Amino acid sequence: MKSTMMIIALLFWFLPSPPVGSAAVISRAVAGGFHSVALCADGTVWACGPTICGILGDAKPEIDFFAWPYRYSTIPVPITGKKTGALAGIRQIAAGQHFTLALAADGTIWAWGDNSFGQLGDASTPGPEHFYLTARERSTPGQVVGPGAKGLLTDVQTVAAGYQHALALRKDGTVWAWGDNSAGQLGNGTTTAVSAPVQVLGPGAKGFLTDIIAIAAGTRHNLALRKDGTVWAWGSNSAGQLGDGTMRNSLAPVQVNDVDGNGFLTDVRSISAGTASSLALIGDGTVRAWGNNSFGQIGDGTRKDSSLPVQVKGIGGKGTLADITALAAGRYYAAALDRAGTVLAWGFNEGGILDNGTLEGSLTPAPVRGAEGAEKLTGIKEIAAGSRHMLALQTDGSLWAWGDNGAGQLGDAGITSGLVPVRVRMYPEAPEVAHGTGQWALFKAPGTLPLLPGVCFPVADKNFKQAIRFQVAPPIIPEDLDGPAKSVASQRAQQAYQLDFTPVSNGCLAISLDVRVSTADSRTLDVTLFRAAGAGWQDEAWSLLWGHVPGKLSDLAGDFAAIAKEWHNYRIVSNLDNNTYSLWVDGKQAVADRPFRQRFPAGTPLGRLLVGATHVNIKGAKIAPGAYADIGNIRIGTESSRN
Repeated sequence: MKSTMMIIALLFWFLPSPPVGSAAVISRAVAGGFHSVALCADGTVWACGPTICGILGDAKPEIDFFAWPYRYSTIPVPITGKKTGALAGIRQIAAGQHFTLALAADGTIWAWGDNSFGQLGDASTPGPEHFYLTARERSTPGQVVGPGAKGLLTDVQTVAAGYQHALALRKDGTVWAWGDNSAGQLGNGTTTAVSAPVQVLGPGAKGFLTDIIAIAAGTRHNLALRKDGTVWAWGSNSAGQLGDGTMRNSLAPVQVNDVDGNGFLTDVRSISAGTASSLALIGDGTVRAWGNNSFGQIGDGTRKDSSLPVQVKGIGGKGTLADITALAAGRYYAAALDRAGTVLAWGFNEGGILDNGTLEGSLTPAPVRGAEGAEKLTGIKEIAAGSRHMLALQTDGSLWAWGDNGAGQLGDAGITSGLVPVRVRMYPEAPEVAHGTGQWALFKAPGTLPLLPGVCFPVADKNFKQAIRFQVAPPIIPEDLDGPAKSVASQRAQQAYQLDFTPVSNGCLAISLDVRVSTADSRTLDVTLFRAAGAGWQDEAWSLLWGHVPGKLSDLAGDFAAIAKEWHNYRIVSNLDNNTYSLWVDGKQAVADRPFRQRFPAGTPLGRLLVGATHVNIKGAKIAPGAYADIGNIRIGTESSRN
């Protein structure tokens, strides 16, 4: 159970700039152990979740050891490389427990994240796993080498990621594997981990597996679909997940039997592999499942494991599940997408994966509820299952997520687990403009404890082509606090960044920024100017708050303008000689010649800007979970005119 202060510490995230001109339109999404990955139409890759093992690529700040499991991003950030910039030209993605694969248009594979067992395919020496502190990881995407660690693996058509191993299907119908091999999941007749691709053997360990058109990777077993509609499996068989009627591991592919064990499963159109269970979609739209059934994940209304395929029952256990177009197997649950675009799920409901409004599991399929109380989640074209969370891509390109959100994997700018789907929020896209110079840091008033445990975020190139996103939530202040302790707790409940810029002591100081929010029902933005050497309220020149009373302009209440959900530009021009300032919103003057909060002697340098989310709940208005404020394109400069 996370402590209250840890929760407070994790309510924000500093984001890098997206590629200039990027179009964050999601075309595909996959779910890993504790992270989610989105592939955009422009071929870029975005991810949200923890920074552990480098699974967010280089899009991360320094590690914060106060947070579990280190820091994380609650909205997707672009995957980048130190030398290559944004990863681009990608056409397919796959997510494992703590690593990710990306298939490029040229048929090569990029990989990053945990590399404890060589699952990144970089020909390095596999080493032991250290829980959440892996000694071997890579945050920079690198290419998977070829067989024998020579050259690169090429002509790849599809990739799949298991717990700590990976698969690749080449255009010639052969299958290649690398990474953990403790249960024979590499299919090469051994149980030795390898960090360079090896070819999966054929049945009986003779020759090689061929004519494959689809692959699926589970925790320690794999499935392969042949072009003749048959299914082949290898690796761990602890619960009968290979479907051959036994519970013996297999170091080479075995053919999956039919329901009655007489003959083999045929006419299969797609496959999916979970922790220790397997799914197959039949040509008539029905579903077969086998393997572990401890939580009802094979959907036959029982909790009995099955080493042979069983037919998944219909909604509520009535009839047979039919009209299915896609499948997704998770940790201890399974999901299906029907022709109407409705999502169905069954099995364990850890974190609210089944999205039935409770944490109760189901032994048979049940419809996933829609957002904001809708009876069903509809209009879906693709689904993905992670360890304890799910993703669903709608036909309009929006991505929805639900289930466990302890590491921000739902991508909704929050950390609250979702019992109903929440929309994944992509990176804020504001117009790019020139910026000032300086450094963002967590605000710390003199004589107080740090606002939040964390680190500073220096900008190496001094070009502020960044935006920041604040999670907006009510302050969490213990009721028994009073006096100075309550004041410190209140400051910690406020999320704020400060920017130190080149001090200006006379003339006109102009500050411009672009802002948008998800709700204006509370104070969501505080912009304050300080003396260059000061950080306390006694050094404050002025403070502007937006969103206090939506649509109302009141200088006394500090309600200069309501913040909108769309991007708007706010420009403040301070006359440092006269200790006054004026405000423009989208080029229209809203406030003119207001006096500073306090007067400063002529020549006093002002050079510190504080920007934050104030978390003030006005008149009992509730702040919706996941509410946010985006701030971008900050410009700082001087003007010769006196406005």
